[in-house]
Amino acid sequence: MSLRKNVVAAFALAALAIPGAAARADHDTRVVRAGGSAAGKTIGEWTGEWWQAAIEASDFPFPVGGVQPGALGGSRPVFFAVASPGPGFTVYTYTVPRGKFVLLPLYTYSWAVQSSEDPCSAYACAARLSDRFVRATKAMSVSIDGEEVEHPFEHFERTPQFFEADAPVDGWWAGGDPAFAGPWFGYASGYWLMLKPLSPGRHVVWITVKAPYSSVCADGTDTCDIPFPGMPELAKTGLILTVR
Repeated sequence: MSLRKNVVAAFALAALAIPGAAARADHDTRVVRAGGSAAGKTIGEWTGEWWQAAIEASDFPFPVGGVQPGALGGSRPVFFAVASPGPGFTVYTYTVPRGKFVLLPLYTYSWAVQSSEDPCSAYACAARLSDRFVRATKAMSVSIDGEEVEHPFEHFERTPQFFEADAPVDGWWAGGDPAFAGPWFGYASGYWLMLKPLSPGRHVVWITVKAPYSSVCADGTDTCDIPFPGMPELAKTGLILTVR
């Protein structure tokens, strides 16, 4: 038996930017350059650790609607924030230790499997599948403390190799089903921001994303080995980061 999961997350609010042939983004002193590094690892490598932490979490890390306490966080040198996994409006609140980088997904898609028998268990196949969803993002905008981040589509990142995760049977991923517990490996790509350590105090991030939050099958059925992006929908989410 081959078990797999495809998971999408994103998070949002502000005026929308349309992808196009814009020049490379002007360097924002608050944001690590796309493809850059933080605390000894590339952003792409950190996104794999982010997905590992999400899959291994006990509780569902992406609650939707209203004001929610943020999940993941962590004691690593990069603080992990979460994103809404679907359309709608959500605000996440965090207390961030002083001096930490903050990794935020704007829109990310992961293809994770348990077995090499899966029809899309090869890295190249998983990359094509995930990137198809990410590249279907139609519009996106980000602001930090009221200042817009230019050219958010420049911030495409991908895991340089499969990440690995060990899903607990009583965690949200396995949902009490032993068949979904244990080792998983996966690929993820998406649009991410790595914030440089923020000054002490309160910071607000708003993001808007119009992207596919559902999947469809080529044959019109509900289940298939290789899903395709559904219709783009609007997600609006805020992050309130209190740095102490």
